[in-house]
Amino acid sequence: MNEKYRSLLDQYDLQVDRMKRGRGEMICDTNQGLFALSKTKLSQERIEEEYQWKLNLMGQGMYRIDQYIKNKENKFISYNKYYEPFVMRRSYRGSECDIHSHKDLGRTAENLAYFHKVSRGIEPNESQEDRKGILIEQFGQHERELKNIQKFIQKKKNKGAFEYLFLEEAGESLFQMKYSIEKMKELSYEGFGWCHGSYNHHKVILGKKEIATTHFERFYYGYPMVDVYYFLRKVLEKNNYDFGYTISVLNGYEKIKPLKSEDYTFLYLLFCYPEKFWRISNQYMNHKKCWVLPRYLNKLTEFVELNKKRTEFLDKYLTNFNVILG
Repeated sequence: MNEKYRSLLDQYDLQVDRMKRGRGEMICDTNQGLFALSKTKLSQERIEEEYQWKLNLMGQGMYRIDQYIKNKENKFISYNKYYEPFVMRRSYRGSECDIHSHKDLGRTAENLAYFHKVSRGIEPNESQEDRKGILIEQFGQHERELKNIQKFIQKKKNKGAFEYLFLEEAGESLFQMKYSIEKMKELSYEGFGWCHGSYNHHKVILGKKEIATTHFERFYYGYPMVDVYYFLRKVLEKNNYDFGYTISVLNGYEKIKPLKSEDYTFLYLLFCYPEKFWRISNQYMNHKKCWVLPRYLNKLTEFVELNKKRTEFLDKYLTNFNVILG
């Protein structure tokens, strides 16, 4: 037994036989099955909200999820001797999705579609309903931030490799941002539903027949195609934008939840938006030191190299899925 976690484990009605390190968590093999112990940044209120929402999700037929369990004091958050907050969630046996396996990715996409399909039975409350249109607002805010970063770097006297490369890419990225935002507004897309919030190959556990879904901390009511976008973007980035992976993921998704032409168009516009360029630029701006950390230049260089593949991907996407933009 790992003594470091003894005080935490003693707070639960579980007999822990073995522990092993997982991705950002400790996997506990107990007399009641597998559980995951991890630090949390969530408030008690948000955990309560997620817990109740997951009960509704299970009521719709999605049972294999990492539901929270309460400690002996009937609370979700437990504290170690340093008063660091931890939570315990149910876990499952299996393997992580192989991001280079077409078969694994197809199954993982099917699982995402199943979540989107069954979660439609959960009605959002008023505050959740109000969040569904926030995406375009966020994109617009990112565009304004990128313009400010561009002005800041243009005025900077001592420019380095990062700044010069940024200025080479900023004009095209700002054009793409404006284009995708305008087209999204014209599309008036109404594909609302529940979103996982951070769905990727790390968030599923593949068994021989069943799949478990984990880490719903960022769940929200919005555009489910954003889940598809983030999942597929990660897959493509790890596979050099090989278009065959796009087919595997979207075919897997459509086995459970068919896509409409508007879905394909919305997904295309999400890929048009250079979110990664904004993210790297924002990280640079937040650091804002005389000496730019090498990782920022590395990230920007990788983005530029992959961006050529991304452009080719977008052209193939338009042709393959018959996306027509006015």
